[in-house]
Amino acid sequence: MSYRAFAFDIDGTLLDSQTRLRPRVVAALEELRRTQAVMLLATALPQRFARAKLAEAPYLCQRGVFLGGAHVVDEIGGFCRHARLPRETSQGLLAGLAAVDPALQILVQTGPDHHALRLPMPEAVLASWGYPPEALIPFAEVQAGPCAKIVAWHESLDLRPLCSELQERLRGQARLFASEDGRWLQATAWEANKGSGLLALLEHLDIAPAEAVALGDELPDLDMFRVVGASVAMGNAPAAVQAEATWVTATCDDEGVAVAIERLLRV
Repeated sequence: MSYRAFAFDIDGTLLDSQTRLRPRVVAALEELRRTQAVMLLATALPQRFARAKLAEAPYLCQRGVFLGGAHVVDEIGGFCRHARLPRETSQGLLAGLAAVDPALQILVQTGPDHHALRLPMPEAVLASWGYPPEALIPFAEVQAGPCAKIVAWHESLDLRPLCSELQERLRGQARLFASEDGRWLQATAWEANKGSGLLALLEHLDIAPAEAVALGDELPDLDMFRVVGASVAMGNAPAAVQAEATWVTATCDDEGVAVAIERLLRV
């Protein structure tokens, strides 16, 4: 079967372990683009950070599911959808996170264009993330209202036990995910995930889910794997992700996305 749409995760999928977009992957994306396939992103990152990371393939950033499903956009077709954490939920979550440790950094995305930080960060780092100085708002302001996404991280604390506790306590209100090493924790609205965001975007584009392929490497990617016609797990993905994929490609360091595109174009 030929597929009309391709949804790509970014880190660990399009990008290698050194956060580089390798030439073979760029060439495969260009070849896919020439077939008139619809190319989408499905990422936990905000759109502006995606643009910074994918400067060699800017066309990928025009359509996609960003902030883990909290921001769904098609700039070409003029479509946009937002999902925000309820005010009381975000306030309680921020208060709980702030009590964990004074050194816990907390980043709050109020929407696609603005963010707040609990602790200062070097401007050069934020610039590399695609975050201009004018996008930063006071942390106290975001504590009083709803937000699109909350991200917390710590250099030495394992946040997985806290994530498990919050998942149970906030079930139905917020969706939480901890990184594999436990150093990062992310929270979005309950209805925001890559699967629901991708379905909304495909519906807007008049593409049946069965005509779409999703490529990813982490547990949140399973939400989109479960709603499309075919799913491709990276060779560097955890066993649980590989087990649910239609098939497994090479690792991100072995140009797995290029391998997958080349295979799919031969079908």
